[in-house]
Amino acid sequence: MAKYVAIFEDANFADFFPLTLSRPVWGLRFGIGILAERIIRVFPEHKPLLFCRPEVAFVGEGLGAVNMDWPKDCEELVLVNGRALWPEKLKSFLPAGAGVVKDSETVVAARMVKDWEKLKLSPAGFEVNKAVSGLPEKKSADMLANFLWDLVLQNAQAIADDFEHLAKGKNDKKMFKEVEVDNQAVIKNLEQTYLSPGCKLDAYTILDASGGPIWLDKGVTVQAFSRIEGPAYIGEQSQLVRSNLRGGCSLGPGCRIGGELESSIVQGWTNKYHSGFIGHAFLGEWINLGAMTTNSDLKNDYGPIKVIRDGKEFSTGQMKVGSFIGDHTKTGIGTLLNTGIQIGFSANLYGGTLFEQKLIPSFSWGKPDRMVPYKVDKAIEVAKAVKTRRGKKLTDSEEKLFKQIFEQTKKQREALQKNN
Repeated sequence: MAKYVAIFEDANFADFFPLTLSRPVWGLRFGIGILAERIIRVFPEHKPLLFCRPEVAFVGEGLGAVNMDWPKDCEELVLVNGRALWPEKLKSFLPAGAGVVKDSETVVAARMVKDWEKLKLSPAGFEVNKAVSGLPEKKSADMLANFLWDLVLQNAQAIADDFEHLAKGKNDKKMFKEVEVDNQAVIKNLEQTYLSPGCKLDAYTILDASGGPIWLDKGVTVQAFSRIEGPAYIGEQSQLVRSNLRGGCSLGPGCRIGGELESSIVQGWTNKYHSGFIGHAFLGEWINLGAMTTNSDLKNDYGPIKVIRDGKEFSTGQMKVGSFIGDHTKTGIGTLLNTGIQIGFSANLYGGTLFEQKLIPSFSWGKPDRMVPYKVDKAIEVAKAVKTRRGKKLTDSEEKLFKQIFEQTKKQREALQKNN
């Protein structure tokens, strides 16, 4: 018999658009890893199961079994909401026996030692409330992310927590044998700095971990005149090019980042090679930002920033909120982005001016005053070319998802055109 941890996506995934148009909510980057990885780490004695919308299930390949039938050898099942921010704290809060942890009426996690077969899948995830009814309840607030800006706001703390967990037994002498560090590179607070094998620090680079830990994953290159301020995580094979990374940044694999980045998360495989400022933002994968692309993350009156949610203005309650950019989106040189702007999947923006809109639908093409639909076949063709340049291939599942998102967001594009 075996123990399992089932990480599920609940009905709130749409509150994380545009990033969750193309991935499960548990696939979002946070700290050193993605949400699902952080949960799996703290349940090493449990085999991972993952559940989500069928169209994005391929994202979980390699993490564990996705959307599979319940295993017959299960003796204990731990359910964890894929939006869980602090899995280590959550694990210690779970009852030793059967029980459920809720934030208001939302299931955060549960331990089931019998009757777990009652769980049924639905398009939005588990029917967990029905399944856990009758279990002893504990209440706990602030355990779940509710919006993308929650992840951005708390990313610095997540990096610090993950570093403490992952850096146990760090051996600096061994570490420096497996990396290339120029004599004129500067590392402040080595105790809070980890360089994975294959990392390279050029001359005149600064890693300043005095304000929080810095973790460079395998094969990261930091070019001359770059500065990294902790807390920070830089993903595998990423390159920093004359960049200024302020504290609270997490970059996924394969990124090429120049200019200034502050308190932001980049899912992976994104180019921001040139100067320009991106702050308090969440960027997806396979994005290309033209030179001097800049987002505002602060209003002149220092008031709370609003976003568009369900077609209406919605206050984030935060003074600093930047941009949220979906996968495969591109901007031309000199593009300026308003505070709290959401740019969908595979959009193409240009014109060298300010986009005052708060919402740019997926597959939009053009300037602020003239947006037209981006043909999906052309978008797929470009995506194939982009991935080929990085030695990757656009899979059949990804191509199918392009077409599905195009249809899913059709009404948003039509509404935008009416307002042009």
